[in-house]
Amino acid sequence: MFGNTYEDEERFQRQEIFPKLFCNNSEDFSIANTSFNRDAVKVGTGRRFLGGILDEESHCYTLEVSFYNFYVSNSNTPVLYTEDLYIRIGTNLGKTFVDYYKLGPLLKEKPWNSNRESNIRDNKKRKEILHDTAKSSQNG
Repeated sequence: MFGNTYEDEERFQRQEIFPKLFCNNSEDFSIANTSFNRDAVKVGTGRRFLGGILDEESHCYTLEVSFYNFYVSNSNTPVLYTEDLYIRIGTNLGKTFVDYYKLGPLLKEKPWNSNRESNIRDNKKRKEILHDTAKSSQNG
């Protein structure tokens, strides 16, 4: 998966959430293979173009999938893609959208405010919800 990179650290961190959730939902997707960039050769792509004109709450990604195989983590044995596995990618992508939009109110909040205790409490709440969402995605 490819995403844009931004000068605004808060916007960049919000954009990282979707690929992390997708990684929790899909064994054939690795967050380690996700790249956030501003490569000059990609300037004409939809991801780069739309990322530059949409509001700050919108994120654009490119999802690339092999026509051949993938590797499950901690294994060197390739798993060949089948039609069912490609369908599963779409299903897992749909689950990820549901998980992402469950986080909606938290994503709109500013990650830091002037009250340090409130920041600590809010960050714990975000982590708990991300953890619970990832856990429920794996179980359901």
